[in-house]
Amino acid sequence: MQGLSKKDIIFIILTTIFSAVNMLVPIYFSMALSKVTFRNKKIGGFWFVIFLLLIGILALLDQGITMLFPYYLDLNTFNVQTMDQLHDQYHLDVRNDGYYLGIDSGILNIASCVYNVLATVALFFGSGYLIEKKIDL
Repeated sequence: MQGLSKKDIIFIILTTIFSAVNMLVPIYFSMALSKVTFRNKKIGGFWFVIFLLLIGILALLDQGITMLFPYYLDLNTFNVQTMDQLHDQYHLDVRNDGYYLGIDSGILNIASCVYNVLATVALFFGSGYLIEKKIDL
């Protein structure tokens, strides 16, 4: 069994932290938005419906951006390549609805990463705005 290098361990830790933040921020935004939408009503699970809709919309936008800008960063060589170039170089999992590149492959879509960071930051500031300006605590 091959061990993980220090670079792989650092990448896994950073990816795990970003994934956790990337999931918690939409949850907080959904909770704040449900409090703003129904101020005095007790609808306990409505934030979860908002969360599911928000995650669905964000995922659709992410997929569209990935298809629109098909440039990938190979973290092993730091080369920017298109899907055709990667297909020739690596064995990719091809399914009916497209290619699947996981974290374990070390290949990231550049536009998708930028979009995810910007969306997380926007939802974070949106949550802060809703909590400060719209919700009476």
